[in-house]
Amino acid sequence: MNNSRVPLNQTELEAVTNALSARGTKNQCHACGRQGTMGLIQETAQVPVAPAPNVLGAGAIPTVTLVCSNCGNVRFHALGVIGLTALGNRTA
Repeated sequence: MNNSRVPLNQTELEAVTNALSARGTKNQCHACGRQGTMGLIQETAQVPVAPAPNVLGAGAIPTVTLVCSNCGNVRFHALGVIGLTALGNRTA
């Protein structure tokens, strides 16, 4: 499992933005309701996942992170689901 965070270059940031937009995501915070406050963190993150019962080991979901500049709410999007699995498999 890759626990490192990996910086995204401008082309990759645009690919993430386009993938999220194509899926109808909104730049609105779910916590405070403000429009246009969700900023994309410029690196991938690994969200740890607890193992299922009777399964050895745990894993992680490669994600990108958005943070609200108003209230600090954090939102994750799984890279595999938005069609960017390759970004989550890179190492620093």
